[in-house]
Amino acid sequence: MFGIDGLILVSSFAASMRTDYPLYNQSDSRGLTLFNLNVYPVILQDGKLGRSLPGLFALVPPRKCARGREYDQLAGLIQLTGQTSITPDALQDWLISKTAQFYKIPGTVTNAMRFLAESINSELLERNAKRAGDGSQVNGSLCLIVIRRNVVFSLIIGQARIFVLSNQDAFEFEDRENHPRGLGVVDNVVCRFTQTEISENATILLAPQVNRAWSVESLRGGALLSIDSLARRIFNQAPPTLTGALIRLTAGNGQVSYSPLRPAEAFQENASTNMGFERKADASVSELQEISNAVEPVSKPSSVTVIQPPQKEILEQAELPLSIENQNQNTASVQGLSPEAIPIDRRRPSERSKQQRNTSETVVTSAEIKAQVGNYAKAVDDFQNKAKKGISQFLVKLLPGSTGESPALPQSVLLITAIAVPILVVALASFIYFRKGASQQFDFYFQQGQLYAAQAQSLVDDPAGRLANLQQALYFLEKASEFGQSDDSNLLQSQIQTELDSMQGIVRLNVTPISSIGLAENVNITQMAATATDLYLLDSISGRALRFYLSGAEYVQDTDFDCGPNPENPLSNIGSLVDILPLPAGSSFNATILAIDAVGNIEFCNPGDSGAIVSLIPPDAGWKQIRSISLDAKYLYVLDPEMNAVYRYKEVEESYSEKPTLFFDSVVPSLTNAIDIEVNGDELYILRSTGEMVECTYSHMKDYKLTECTDPAPYGDMRTGESPQAISFPDAQFIQMRMTAAPDSSLYLLDANGGNLYHFSLQRNLQKILHPGFVDKGFAPEYTLTAVAVSPAKIVFLAYGSQIFHAALP
Repeated sequence: MFGIDGLILVSSFAASMRTDYPLYNQSDSRGLTLFNLNVYPVILQDGKLGRSLPGLFALVPPRKCARGREYDQLAGLIQLTGQTSITPDALQDWLISKTAQFYKIPGTVTNAMRFLAESINSELLERNAKRAGDGSQVNGSLCLIVIRRNVVFSLIIGQARIFVLSNQDAFEFEDRENHPRGLGVVDNVVCRFTQTEISENATILLAPQVNRAWSVESLRGGALLSIDSLARRIFNQAPPTLTGALIRLTAGNGQVSYSPLRPAEAFQENASTNMGFERKADASVSELQEISNAVEPVSKPSSVTVIQPPQKEILEQAELPLSIENQNQNTASVQGLSPEAIPIDRRRPSERSKQQRNTSETVVTSAEIKAQVGNYAKAVDDFQNKAKKGISQFLVKLLPGSTGESPALPQSVLLITAIAVPILVVALASFIYFRKGASQQFDFYFQQGQLYAAQAQSLVDDPAGRLANLQQALYFLEKASEFGQSDDSNLLQSQIQTELDSMQGIVRLNVTPISSIGLAENVNITQMAATATDLYLLDSISGRALRFYLSGAEYVQDTDFDCGPNPENPLSNIGSLVDILPLPAGSSFNATILAIDAVGNIEFCNPGDSGAIVSLIPPDAGWKQIRSISLDAKYLYVLDPEMNAVYRYKEVEESYSEKPTLFFDSVVPSLTNAIDIEVNGDELYILRSTGEMVECTYSHMKDYKLTECTDPAPYGDMRTGESPQAISFPDAQFIQMRMTAAPDSSLYLLDANGGNLYHFSLQRNLQKILHPGFVDKGFAPEYTLTAVAVSPAKIVFLAYGSQIFHAALP
């Protein structure tokens, strides 16, 4: 408990909080406009209702708090998993100190929420690092909400979910950014916030471990139900172990009340005997009819927004007191803190509900269907009656001898009619319902996109905030496009994308396929080399190089080109090629490209003739697996990662016939995960599969200075036009590096994960990000990027497996 100026816990509940109840404040006496928080813990342990739920907290702002926190009601639920001796009392003490920090952080709501989440994560991470030796690792899922007037901000880390139930709709939020184990795994967690408009009776469900039956469809309209009726939904088909918290907001002055959520008596008996709850059809129909009578057709759903603020450094590192684990050494684990991890279901709610309908053993009655459809049920009944009447009139006219009365139909006709009419009714009802829902979803997401676009325009002097709002505007517009399109939405999305590209230094390439290059599906291009008139492709499946030459405006394949292993040529002893390089005019054997296999055999390939094959003199330690080669002036550089070496060959008498020298001297960088090299004079650039780059400077005067390396060589960011700032690319997967010649010498890194091409200066400063935009959507590639080449004419060629595209560099 804190003093007068700190976090105040009502004394009458302080003792009980230590054993059975969560951490919460009871009321706020300053007259602020705050919701009353009615908290209902959801606790099932081995099929029986429980009382204690450690990690749950609900708070109102203290009398003295940082500026901006006066109206913030903080609530959340943290659930720890793993082997730990942290007791419930110790966990609550820790949460008291953590939540008190929230009200000391000034500024925006999201800034304070981020600080709280990062502080919790950093302390768990530090605790795990110190206890790594004994295997006692603790991770956790966090549900965090802040209620400010009529808006609830939410944050999720781990495999938890948050459901926000309004009077007319329900929304589900989950974490798709962080490690599945959640807290205590990595140093920096990604904080993606959501913002939802709420009103009186809105209900929030915090779910650190999700019941599979909980979905947007099953919880929609829950704010209109009584707590008892909503409890039936919450406990429907519940697993034996289940935790969560239901928070209902009512008008008031910030009081917080606590009552365990209990289902109806019949359900309680089943919970004790069967370790689960069986759904009652009559109760469900009654509940659905209750919603059907209360809810009018929805025209505009509640407002939900997702905020992705820019990443910031952790503001403060606070230590998790390890002594809390020693407060009760006889306690093996915290009650309810080690449930089975439930994988995140990343399908859309409609897909999840479809599977639930298919696998559920519950019989859905026609009354339930009508209740779910709501006001559309009457239209369906009218259609059914009219259909029956029309069929009767038609048969009276059709059958001979009819007297105006409905004829007696054969049994088979009656049977077919009995089957067909209900199917038609259900199909029509579903069509009307989902057609209406799609239109509402489009309107909702489009309005959210407009809202964030307007907010971005007001943040001209705040680039970080402007960028975050534009990103969220684009996010909602892309979501809207899943449910429909309009001229306004397309125009707004295009404008926002253009502005984002400008702020992030992204340039869109108008990429078109090279239609004349028709490669078989069993071809996989992993290396390319381009000259002013030719394009060479290395097929990793056959191990051969293919040649295409420019004829007019099209590339035509040279079917006679012989480069690489050739079973029909007994004199060819070269194996599958691993890399190819273009050669300047007048090179050895009049060759146009140089190819190499994994054991040092090189071939000077010449169009119209069989190539000349020579074997490089191996180094003293031999070859393991050559990965990449580079040429500069009269020297050939060969990368063998498994030998942890880059070798340097000097050209002698049109071949590289001398013994190689190691590029490095006393200090050799780690090359075990090196994938590509490029050379510019004395500078060697080495690209690792981790995305790191190593830059080494060769020394010719060994007695004066040895070869030096910068490992890793940092990347800089020049997109702002100011001095370069250190930058990393955790989401990129660089697979190739290409260097262009003077006067515009540059490095291009190919990102297979994001499908982008990163343009760097030779000083490793990022200039721009090139993003392929496919002019003809019908020719969009089926695979990820596999190779890149840049011609002297500044034409970039991109390979997607067997598909080749090209575009002019800006």
